[in-house]
Amino acid sequence: VDAVLVINCNKNNQVNYIGGATFLEIYEAWKLNKKIFIVNFVANSIISDEILGFNPIILNGNCANII
Repeated sequence: VDAVLVINCNKNNQVNYIGGATFLEIYEAWKLNKKIFIVNFVANSIISDEILGFNPIILNGNCANII
């Protein structure tokens, strides 16, 4: 695996939701020094600072930016 692609869509009235299991996948990718791509911006949440701390590449809905 070279990278992780997180598809964060709206869920239950939460914008660009990223749940606990996905957070753990992001963490594992970071630990293994893999690229982390996130489709939409990271919405403000209890874990948003941690997610952004992993330095993901935010695609802003444009998957053509996956490199």
